[in-house]
Amino acid sequence: MDTRELFGDVDGELPPSRVDVGLAMRDGQRTVRRRRVVASGTAGLAVLAVFTAGALITQSGGLPSAAVPGAGQGAGATPGVVAADGSMQVPERLDPLVRYAGWGWLPPGLSSYRATRSTDVVYMLLADKVTFRMHAKFRKPPGATTPAPDVNHRTAMWLDMGSQTVSLYWQLGPDAWAGVSVDREFAGSEAQGKEMALRIAGAMQFGPGQRLDLPANVPAAMDGMPLREIMVRRTPDSPSQGSSFTPWSVSVEYGPSVAVVDPPAPSTQLIRISIMPYLPVHAEKANTTVDGFRAATGADPGASASWLNVYDVSGYTVAIDLKHKPENVATAVFRQLTFRPYS
Repeated sequence: MDTRELFGDVDGELPPSRVDVGLAMRDGQRTVRRRRVVASGTAGLAVLAVFTAGALITQSGGLPSAAVPGAGQGAGATPGVVAADGSMQVPERLDPLVRYAGWGWLPPGLSSYRATRSTDVVYMLLADKVTFRMHAKFRKPPGATTPAPDVNHRTAMWLDMGSQTVSLYWQLGPDAWAGVSVDREFAGSEAQGKEMALRIAGAMQFGPGQRLDLPANVPAAMDGMPLREIMVRRTPDSPSQGSSFTPWSVSVEYGPSVAVVDPPAPSTQLIRISIMPYLPVHAEKANTTVDGFRAATGADPGASASWLNVYDVSGYTVAIDLKHKPENVATAVFRQLTFRPYS
């Protein structure tokens, strides 16, 4: 069963996942669907394509030192270059393959769950009860606001996102905004939530265009469709999750730009590639082979959806979902991928 419910709301929270991926894969039916996530972050997601940002965040929470020349360039500026006045160049379209920011400080008491969502309009990080967002240029957060103390000498404001979240936004550069949200219950009070948000925001680390660390190559386009979204999650391995639980997964989606349509309409063509550590339980429903690897295929004609799972490929399970695409496209997509070590 494909229970991948990816995030349809650019400004939605990335709620913690406690999904047994192996058990989800054993179910007989798959549905390809998206769900909006409420801003409170309390809605659960069953995500087969949950990806984790473990390799994306260093032990200190900061950015790695290596940068990719030219990565993430847009509108004639290199994002991540912070000027002396604290401003930052942000393009009108973000590059989903680029990692724009990292944690500099997080409050104690958070779980080790981490997630990343990277699209062309927003870059998001989640650390349990704390969320960071960096928006593409000209995409100012909507909603009622009140003035807040400056963040690194940049104009800031409190954003009204409901009673369960304390949200701080500040101006990264001309027409460019970033935000930090803290769960109010975790913080203990609104005042403590604001104190946490200000400290987290002030410590965020930005750097020029590092590439996301992924377990496979990610082409800029697939079957004529552009890269739409990358999601990464890491959920701490826990005995309570069962023997088939996988601690991380990575998912890549191709289709119309998030800036143009989000969530996609039912008739939208989509390709989604999900990668996770292989476990023998994944292959219990294998019914074919692809290039010598055990695999499983299926389709839901009523939803114009089909899928291909390929097992134990360089130690990974690779799941490919198609919407309004010929079934044979999945095999062609698989053959375009090359894999590398990842943990």
